[in-house]
Amino acid sequence: MKPLISRIEQSKTVFLAVNSLQGEKAFVASKSVQAQAEPGFIVNGAEIREWRIDSVKPIDGEIHYLGPDFSGTSLLDRAESGLVDAVAATVRALVTLKEAGRLPERLNPSLILDDGVSVLFLPSTLVDAVSVLVEDAEAAGSFAPFIHPDRTGESAASFTVAALLYRALAGTAPFPGASVEEIAANQRDKAFLPLALAQPDLRRDLAALVDRALAGAATGKSAATIRDRSAMLGAPSLADWKAALSPDSIASLRIELDAAGRERNEAARALFEKNSNRRVSRKRFLRRHRSLIIGSAVGIVAVALIVSSFVGSKHEKHTIGIAPTAVVETYFKGLNALDQELMEECVTAKAGKNDINTVMNLYVINRVRYAQEGKNPFLSAPDWVKRGKPAPSTEMEVFGATDFDFVEASLGSAESTIRVRYTYWIPNRSEKEPNAMPLAKPMDRKFHLKRDVKANRWVIDRIDEETAD
Repeated sequence: MKPLISRIEQSKTVFLAVNSLQGEKAFVASKSVQAQAEPGFIVNGAEIREWRIDSVKPIDGEIHYLGPDFSGTSLLDRAESGLVDAVAATVRALVTLKEAGRLPERLNPSLILDDGVSVLFLPSTLVDAVSVLVEDAEAAGSFAPFIHPDRTGESAASFTVAALLYRALAGTAPFPGASVEEIAANQRDKAFLPLALAQPDLRRDLAALVDRALAGAATGKSAATIRDRSAMLGAPSLADWKAALSPDSIASLRIELDAAGRERNEAARALFEKNSNRRVSRKRFLRRHRSLIIGSAVGIVAVALIVSSFVGSKHEKHTIGIAPTAVVETYFKGLNALDQELMEECVTAKAGKNDINTVMNLYVINRVRYAQEGKNPFLSAPDWVKRGKPAPSTEMEVFGATDFDFVEASLGSAESTIRVRYTYWIPNRSEKEPNAMPLAKPMDRKFHLKRDVKANRWVIDRIDEETAD
């Protein structure tokens, strides 16, 4: 890839030069000159200084933006041995920008410079203008794996931080691909090997933080509640990253893992890759053939037969011919068992995403603990209640739903609505409080179901996200 950043001398003054990747005519026609009006920021501790473009200059046939010199190295050009420290410095700078209301909408790590003291964030308009002009194959081989195609703001920053840490700690980007489109598809489908399985000798808390940021988390009211109450289930914030990348934390990234632990990890990794490949293949198959399914009666039959080879016979076992209330009960059976596939059988593509993402993340953590220690730490909330609600410990985490009460039900021939109250138990342990009891969150939710006549089953089409007072 052509160097995007260089340093040049003009009139005995050294400037930082950013390649616009455009000739003069294209530069003017695309209105890239507007990028000169927006400042970038140099962050040093709590101090923020503006960095502004002074002028533009053609160099080797392409217009370059010239601004005050900055001698730092881009995050992507950092050697893996120094990348963790550079990412930690970037996180601290991002926290400062967020507190000042200046957090960029998205980050391109090839255009973020760190000199060991300060961090330079180039103007967002400039970053966007340059990023879209990089050749597809070059972008795929450099910055594309570290930028999520759909996220913005703090969520985008958290993703980029996690992807950079993955590269630093595992030696490879989490989402490889030959093109930007392929990488984006992998990012959207969460098709990556969890860091905890790729590098089993990493501290579990840091690996889990990276994996959650890459996979994404619940959104809206549910996400805010979970993030506030349990770091284990929430999307990592910049404050979370700042705490996780403190100097003391960075000094103790690794843990000792014996031969038996490594053997268990290899088995868990093989199982995860097998299940993950099957899940992604099924999802992409259905997405590719959606128009066929909708548009042709013959296509419906043919695709249904092919899809059955992916899905197996679980529908026959769990949801065909059962009542709407039983479908809701099956959904929660999957939640308590950390069974993502069972939950997905009960819903349409748009329903239950928050719950299913949470279960998927906890399932990965559970398998990693088993790979490293031979233990399954998560105990379902119903089983925990049956045991008399013992205090959690490093040997036991509690998650799930109890105390179901079907408050009301409106059952029809094509659509049904079921209101359920229950208690949602969320892990609450921490290093400071290793025996803290799980948080009990009273829930009051409405499940809207529709009948799939041809499949002879009810599916949950929407869940109103409400918390009982």
